[in-house]
Amino acid sequence: MNFANATFLWGLLALSIPIIVHLFNFRKAKLIQFSNVRFLDQVKKKSSTTRQLKHLLILFCRMAFLAFLVLAFAQPYIPGQEEGLKENTVILYVDNSGSMSNLTSENTAALNVAIAMAQDIIALYPQTTTFKLLDNNFAPYSTHYKSADKTLDLLSELSYSSVSRSGQEIMDKIASLTNSSQKNEIFILSDMQHSTFGQIKLIQDSLNQYYLVPLSIDQTHNVHVDTAYLHEPFILAHKDNILSAKIRNNGNNNIEDLIVKLQLNEKQAASLAIDIAPHSTKTIDFELSKNLPPHNQGKIEFQDFPVTFDNEFFLSFNLAPKIHITEIKEQQTPTYTQRVFEGNSLFEFNTYTTGNISYQSLENADLLIVSQLHEINHSLVSQISQRLDAGKSVLLIPHQNTGLGGLEEALNIHYLLQSEVSKIELAKPDVNHPFFEGIFESLDQNTRLPQASPVLQLQTYHQPLLQLKTGTPFLVQLTQLGKLYIYTAPMADTFTSFHKHAFFVPVMQRIAELSATGGNKLYYTSDNPTVQVSLDTLDPRALYKLRPMDIDHQELIPSQRTIQNQLVMDFPQYLLSPGNYALGTDTDEMGYIAFNPTPSESNLAIMEPEELEVRLSGLKHRTSFDQIESKNFSKILKEKYHSIELWKYALLLSLAFLIAESMLLRFL
Repeated sequence: MNFANATFLWGLLALSIPIIVHLFNFRKAKLIQFSNVRFLDQVKKKSSTTRQLKHLLILFCRMAFLAFLVLAFAQPYIPGQEEGLKENTVILYVDNSGSMSNLTSENTAALNVAIAMAQDIIALYPQTTTFKLLDNNFAPYSTHYKSADKTLDLLSELSYSSVSRSGQEIMDKIASLTNSSQKNEIFILSDMQHSTFGQIKLIQDSLNQYYLVPLSIDQTHNVHVDTAYLHEPFILAHKDNILSAKIRNNGNNNIEDLIVKLQLNEKQAASLAIDIAPHSTKTIDFELSKNLPPHNQGKIEFQDFPVTFDNEFFLSFNLAPKIHITEIKEQQTPTYTQRVFEGNSLFEFNTYTTGNISYQSLENADLLIVSQLHEINHSLVSQISQRLDAGKSVLLIPHQNTGLGGLEEALNIHYLLQSEVSKIELAKPDVNHPFFEGIFESLDQNTRLPQASPVLQLQTYHQPLLQLKTGTPFLVQLTQLGKLYIYTAPMADTFTSFHKHAFFVPVMQRIAELSATGGNKLYYTSDNPTVQVSLDTLDPRALYKLRPMDIDHQELIPSQRTIQNQLVMDFPQYLLSPGNYALGTDTDEMGYIAFNPTPSESNLAIMEPEELEVRLSGLKHRTSFDQIESKNFSKILKEKYHSIELWKYALLLSLAFLIAESMLLRFL
């Protein structure tokens, strides 16, 4: 036991005062004349014994009163086991990610437990201490120190965040909140999720004191949608499509008869019952109807407890906008390519001669067709290279005399020109090749195939899509940033019958379909700061807004810019929550955008204490708590760091002995 004001212990010398008063009775005896005291001898002895006991009890009470009164002023205390909780500035990080909806050993949501612990921490500091409260939103208020009362108010308003932070992001943010000239005490209250907090590099801090408080999580079972995708990259109004979703079971138990539903445009479109083995995924397919509206929003949902933040997986898709195709040719005469695309509502087709090229049309083209040009000028060569560099598609049809007309060096294509050879029939295409998927279900042995006499003998590595029965390629694809397709023969009767065959239209349309850029992402993660969407019509002067589908009369107006037909929007990470949003202006609806939680947040596995110690070994001053319950947290902190003050008890005992003395004097 120690004393805060040990000087007051000199006051114990005052204990001699009641002793002196007791030993020396300063009262003068009063003589009373009495006739005979023979019969009073027994009464005298009895009264003397009672009086002596009374005086001793009074003496004890007076000495105890003075002793405890002196001790109260000396402020005795029992010191804590360790030093801590003594700095004037404190940083509290409270993990409020989706995984904190998991239940702790107290059968309470982890976020609620973390908030209660943070409140206990604040209560252990003097009122003069200031705090910075940090959560996953990295909100602006976290940069300023606030009083205890204001921090408690912020804690009471804390709710789940859709933002998932890695351990490195959290530690870097904490470092930015500290000052190298001032020591802080930093508390980290989290479930210490391996997939998020575990993503941390070695950090160094020899100044600040860290307290690591992992919450006691009972189970790590969770089911969530890992990913979803379309079998075709975009949806055409006249074609079936399939939506696939991978459902992951992160738990140790089998999942049986899990009902998975697909809702499209607020109507149930499909429902499946599936089984998933432990720590594995199950891929399920949903067929999408041909009769879909231009803009669609939906979600995949199921019931899984206790973690429910990822029970809904949102997605959105539009029917593919028109595919922009530009053809460059020598003469005004209509080409067979023109006959395929012109007048088709799926395509925006433009054709130009070499002397009348619209370079604006070239920039907007998804597919550029260079048809049998004798010579290609430098400007067009540059445009073709730019199209490929931008990820677009280019189809080259050679000239019978000059081949590719001077593109060899620009596109790094090596070939030899061949003299006219006899036509050879094409081999049957591989119907299992992704290029032909959905075009041919099967080919009959008696199917008559077109013939061709190639003029190009390619010497550059290529992927053949169509070839002659001799193995000579007829249609190839080259790997570029974009897609480069090359026919090895001109589309003329002298060299091939392909342009008049039934194969020609579906193959050309397939090339166009694979060139489309209108297929926006099915979904984004809600902590994605940048969203880029393609719009069929884009007004660079318009102000585009997002409206949550589940909240009326709310609009989000992000920072935005346009790049060709792309709308790029930038969001603060904490602004968006999972769900579907309508994109549009004040007058027009442009479609939907879907946001989902980060998949890593759904993996509830937590870090082992040993791994946590290794990852944070660069923190010189750190204390790690075992997984403890919130009801014991405050008591543990007090025992560990706080002294037990005894002056109140000393004062109460002092008053008790004073009252006892009064009672003895009055009634004994």
